[in-house]
Amino acid sequence: MFQNAQWVKVFKKENSNFKISTTEAIIEDDKTSDLIFSNAALQWSDNHQKLFQKIISKLNKAGQLAMQMPYQSENKLNQILFDLAVEQAYKSQLNNWNRKSAVLSIDEYAKIFFENGLSDLDLSFRIYPIIAESHDQLFDFISGSALIPYLENMDEAHREDFIKKYKNRIADNFPKLPAIYAFKRLLFYGKKS
Repeated sequence: MFQNAQWVKVFKKENSNFKISTTEAIIEDDKTSDLIFSNAALQWSDNHQKLFQKIISKLNKAGQLAMQMPYQSENKLNQILFDLAVEQAYKSQLNNWNRKSAVLSIDEYAKIFFENGLSDLDLSFRIYPIIAESHDQLFDFISGSALIPYLENMDEAHREDFIKKYKNRIADNFPKLPAIYAFKRLLFYGKKS
């Protein structure tokens, strides 16, 4: 259900046990935890409405949830990527697939957390400014993460063309160098009542 899930970290206070696990394993485990922590992983999982309900259900009373995720739908490099992938030459090559972000608005997360028993909520939106001296720096920044599944699903000719057009669009959207890229992230904390 939550495909492409990455790592989530779980800590058991009374046993001083730290466990690294996949999102799926945590959800399927019968055990609950005092802390569930995730750093830049859950943005790859789908259906955050259900996912976060299940994660919260794995917290003990007074258990804490702490995580952060890139706010992909608001990040310019992701927007350029999403828009390019729907153009016909790539849309066909990708079999109509496009990795639209499952990340919700901060208001939606606040509601999910509150309705599922979290209190002491601290939800924030933070911008990490990246100063790029070149357009290649911006391309390199996204090429190690969000760009990968697109390129993996294309033949070599389409891949090369896609990269060339993507780099051109980056240059069009950041015409002045050095450029500032406002990399947006959501940070969350809550304690189970």
